[in-house]
Amino acid sequence: MKIKSIPFKIFGLVFLFFSQNLICQSIQNLEKEYEKAREMAAKNPDSSLVLLNFIQKNAIEENNGKIEVKCDYLKSYNYYLKSDAQKCIDYAQKAQKNAQKYNYPDGEALALRILGAQNAKLGLLENAQENLNQALKIINTSETKESNEIRGLIYNSFLILFNENDIQKKLHFSKKAIKEFLKITNSKRKNELLSSAYTNLGYNYVSEKKFDSAGLYFNKSLSVLSPTQNYLKSAIFHDIGFSFAQQKKHDSAIFYYQKSLQLVEKYGFSEKKKEILKNLATSYKEKKDTINAEKYELTKLKLEDSLQNNNKTAINNVVKFEKKETKSLLHTKNNFLKIGVIFILLLLPLFYFLWRKYKTQQKKYAEIVAKIKKEGLTDTNISLKEDTEKDLQAKSEPFTISVEVEEKILQELIIFENEGKFNSKTMSLSHLSDQMNVNNKYLSVVIKKHKNMNFNGYINHLRINYLIEKLRTDPEFSKYKISYLAEITGYSSHSAFSAVFQQIVGVSPSVFINELNRQK
Repeated sequence: MKIKSIPFKIFGLVFLFFSQNLICQSIQNLEKEYEKAREMAAKNPDSSLVLLNFIQKNAIEENNGKIEVKCDYLKSYNYYLKSDAQKCIDYAQKAQKNAQKYNYPDGEALALRILGAQNAKLGLLENAQENLNQALKIINTSETKESNEIRGLIYNSFLILFNENDIQKKLHFSKKAIKEFLKITNSKRKNELLSSAYTNLGYNYVSEKKFDSAGLYFNKSLSVLSPTQNYLKSAIFHDIGFSFAQQKKHDSAIFYYQKSLQLVEKYGFSEKKKEILKNLATSYKEKKDTINAEKYELTKLKLEDSLQNNNKTAINNVVKFEKKETKSLLHTKNNFLKIGVIFILLLLPLFYFLWRKYKTQQKKYAEIVAKIKKEGLTDTNISLKEDTEKDLQAKSEPFTISVEVEEKILQELIIFENEGKFNSKTMSLSHLSDQMNVNNKYLSVVIKKHKNMNFNGYINHLRINYLIEKLRTDPEFSKYKISYLAEITGYSSHSAFSAVFQQIVGVSPSVFINELNRQK
């Protein structure tokens, strides 16, 4: 009996050995394919997305939660490069949820990192900082082979939170990122990430007017850069061009902008292309080359229009790839069709209620727009947020300003309003007080007293009033995309502009423009 059992035991051991080998080999293959997809991201995001769908399908079949999470993270990153904010957020949140499910902290940190970067890009800085702080907290408890890379990526993402005046903070996080990337053992990946970090550091030195230091890091970045890293290469060329532009060497700036433009046009990095076109237009303008300046400005505006469509062409390519899998779900969907019809019938009363509410709302919007069209934007349209803590403090503390100083500030404000400087993105209370050479508090008190609003409310009102006047008098303005209207009025994002417009006017910018056009 024992003798007969020996062959079966041997067979079992052999089977176990080969099955484990096959499993290990499968995992290794998926890891290799994932590395290919990651390399593709900086080269061609669309190709990377197609490969990721294939990898993720196999990972799910093999119950490989780690690869599944990483695929969703990399999809999110690809859509970040393609400027599709909603898909970027959707995949980042999915990656985070599954990382928690599979107990994969590194994956959760990666997901939070890209989520933070995207929120910062949208102007949601508080959300972004919370995301990045949480990601850093998670990864600081991890000591895996990926932890140094992820920590460095998080430090790099912190740079997006700071404005151009926060140079020291940017330098601090750039150097911390480099320190982490230097610890990576994979030389290829290390050089790729170092190249990105060196470029960021160089750009920060440009902001400090330390052009020799900037040039040193740009050269270091190029020296470790892989030839296939097209996105990074385009970013480096752009930043070198920007450095020359800051030195008033616009011929050299244009040369490098054009090198960068060639790469982004070839591989579809739309967000970077928009930045390059903007700076090209600026450099040509500085050279008094009006023809080229207008050419690149117009191209930028057209690109902004296309970005509003969330890169429909790229999305369609992904949809085609996933169409086969979708077909298998059609039968199931048909089974729910009858239930859906019954459900809709039950909801008809709710639909009627919502329709009535919509019609009432439309009537209200039409009345608001008709009044503004006839009379313009008045102070009665303003609905300000609650006073800030500083404003309340200013109210509670007795504060005396001489009549001469008060009159001087009021005169300066008239000049300021007439010149339209309120549309500058750098506008702030401290910035304006420096321009006027007056005390911050004096300026705040005078605005509160004579304009009956805080500084932010005052600036927002000037901007929206300026825009509405343009919409009323210049038909071309109603053809512009909301993102462009936000940019020319000094707002950092489409969402921030829309919120302020809604608050002051009572309707969203798109509703206002549509209704204004309808009433013409």
